[in-house]
Formats: sequence, structure tokens, C-alpha cells
Amino acid sequence: MDPVLYSVSGTLTLYSNNVELSDSQRFPFEYKVSIMIVLTETGLNMEAGVYNFGETTMNFQFLFHNYFQISDIQEIEINGFSGEYFDANDNCTKTIVGSVKNIDESINSIFKAPINGIEIVDGLTTIKIESENMSKIVVWCPWKASLAKENADYHDDAYKECVCVEPGQVSEDTERVSDSKKDNERII
Repeated sequence: MDPVLYSVSGTLTLYSNNVELSDSQRFPFEYKVSIMIVLTETGLNMEAGVYNFGETTMNFQFLFHNYFQISDIQEIEINGFSGEYFDANDNCTKTIVGSVKNIDESINSIFKAPINGIEIVDGLTTIKIESENMSKIVVWCPWKASLAKENADYHDDAYKECVCVEPGQVSEDTERVSDSKKDNERII
């Protein structure tokens, strides 16, 4: 692998004491969430840290909400998944063997994150997604213009040219960050 010659990075940090919400909206913990983003010549690296400064264990869910521009949703393949996954559209567990491909309807599914990552193959372009310390990957595309219109970021046909692939911790894998001082962070 060639060395990276150029990169730019930034860190976004949110502290619980900097959030002004009503008592009914407030997350009842003392916490910090930090996201570091590094853009290089050949890739994008993101790291998130969740820190609990309170006296009780804190549960949380987290997703990197990544949208990828593609040429045509019906022509891509997403490789690397196997086994059971949860189909949120049909509200049931299904099994996948092979690739997610020929997407011709809404997809909203939660897959187990493969150890070796996944690949979005779009013609001659391949996007490799690797994740550490995250147990799931959500794949989402509204497929119908009516569903896409619920999201103000979509124009009428935009759903055909993007797919959302989100590594994270969701559903039954809600993370717990301990209240002990030596185990108060979770790097994902």
C-alpha cells in the first residue's frame, strides 16, 4: 500500500452540559460523544468515542449514516453479508446467501457486520467499508419517490442513485458504557 501523502482531519465533540434541551428531551446522563473524521487521498476514516461521566451505566445506539452516490440502485451489488438479518420493512428475520443486488424495492435491513467488511460494487467502481467494534450494518434505500419525499434531501429520482450503508450499534446490540472510571468509554 502506498503511503498517504495528504490528509485533512477534524474532530466534532458534544458534551451533555452543552446541550440545551427541556427536561423531557434531555438524555439523563453526563456524557461526551466525539467523532474524528480523516479524509485522505484514498479514503475516509471515521472514529467515534462515547464517554460516560455519570454514576450509572448508560445505554446508547450509534450509526455512521453514510450515503453513497451510485449509478443505478438496480445495478449495484453489496458483497460480504451472510447469515440471518432483520428486514425492517417486513418486520421479520431472513437469511442471506451471496450479495444484496438487483434492488427493485425499498430496502431497510440490519445485517451482522462481517469481520472482513463489505464492498459496494458499482460497475468498475468498488467501495470497501470496514468497521471495528460495531456489530451491525444497516442498508437502506426508499426505492419509491413517495418514500424519498419524506426526506427533504431527496429530489424525485435521487433514490435511484444512492444507497445508505450504515455501520453501527443498533437494535438488540444497544451498547452499555459502564459508570466505572476505568471502563467509561467505548471507541467505535
